[in-house]
Amino acid sequence: MQEPRRFAFGGAEIEVLAPLDDYVSAGDAKNNDSLVLRLRYGRRSFLLTGDVERPVERGMLARNELPPTDVLKVPHHGSHTSSTEEFLTATAPAFAVISVGYENSYGHPHRDVIERLGEHRAAVFRTDLDGLVTVRTDGRRFFVETGKDLAMEGKLSGVGYQLSENSY
Repeated sequence: MQEPRRFAFGGAEIEVLAPLDDYVSAGDAKNNDSLVLRLRYGRRSFLLTGDVERPVERGMLARNELPPTDVLKVPHHGSHTSSTEEFLTATAPAFAVISVGYENSYGHPHRDVIERLGEHRAAVFRTDLDGLVTVRTDGRRFFVETGKDLAMEGKLSGVGYQLSENSY
């Protein structure tokens, strides 16, 4: 019996897009074993992609499961093995958040991914450059805060960006 792929939680609608239906665990965890969730709250959506790579992106595209999203957690830390042109065209994110360590040994995010996000006019937030990135929504507007300036002048909160539905 398959678990439900859609459910409600705290006023949000959550849909499980991956692992794909034909998923079989190979034992040791791999990037493509990641859970991919689409969250909707009001008129706004988030796509949380874990570490998925091209094969899972292609699988979701083949199933027509990738409508445009407002906020994309960029797959696999912006690795060259993910965030394909087709994936970004389908998702058309307004905001892209890349969770990545400062000067990491993998060289993430890859320059090609950053360029593709720019070509798609996504506002890019990176944890290696911006610190903690928090994106909230009331279902209409977005509120983005970064930890970039926390150390300056003893601030207790980050830089805030209030973006309305017509801001992008």
